[in-house]
Amino acid sequence: MQNMVRPCNAHYLDYPLERFCQSMAELDIQRITLYGCVPHVFLNHHTFDEIESTAKLLASFGLHADVFIPGGYGYSIFAEKDSDLQKATSKYLENCICAAAYLGADTVCIRPQNGILSCNTDELIDNATRILSELSPLAETTGVRLAVGTALKKDAAAITDINSLNRILKQTGDSRIGALLDVHVMNAAAESIDEWLELFKDRIFHIFIEDGGKSGRRVPGNGVYPLRHYLSVLEQKHSSAGLTCFLDRKSALPEKDDQCVKQYFARAEDTEAISCLN
Repeated sequence: MQNMVRPCNAHYLDYPLERFCQSMAELDIQRITLYGCVPHVFLNHHTFDEIESTAKLLASFGLHADVFIPGGYGYSIFAEKDSDLQKATSKYLENCICAAAYLGADTVCIRPQNGILSCNTDELIDNATRILSELSPLAETTGVRLAVGTALKKDAAAITDINSLNRILKQTGDSRIGALLDVHVMNAAAESIDEWLELFKDRIFHIFIEDGGKSGRRVPGNGVYPLRHYLSVLEQKHSSAGLTCFLDRKSALPEKDDQCVKQYFARAEDTEAISCLN
């Protein structure tokens, strides 16, 4: 497998982005996933102007962001048509796509969040389908793909399982819009990686792969998920999906977490399950 497991800055949010960049440089890592959330990245539905300074910072440490994850904030792809929330959400995601293109990223990972309590599930899925479809022309123009994930039931009003995501992808029918497989959410929904690969095949654009359990995401080796099995299955299926170790908990010692991540996947490489961080 030619995939690399990209680290992400999400667990550094208590520190400046420079600290994450320095850690990557010390670990001799060049390719990363950028979580576009304050205080590291200032981007909303009004502007993405500061992405230029972010790009310069990454370049100064020899880093390249292959993947961009929008911060959730109060936006929602479930917003009703022509509502203020829908207009703000659409503009925000447009700015995220433009920011990703500026950074040279080829994938934007969209995690469903929030919801509209006055709408039923069918309406929410239709709303999400419409917003995603309207983003597709910009994604094509900028050369960016949209990877849409499922969400924990506590985080979103819909798209919380593989079947609802499949419905979204069928309704969009767009080759620029694919699946984001988040193994933590997958486990919470009692689904398997085999189910995901069988259903979506090459339409899985990106994968969040980390350890975890009922208490949340964990550094690889500190949870109960069968990561080695996941990596082996991805290898056997010749998956071309990109991989990110997405640790969404702020950490007091993020550099130690990064060391653990690199060491874990280096050992996995020794068993020929996956390519190591590079």
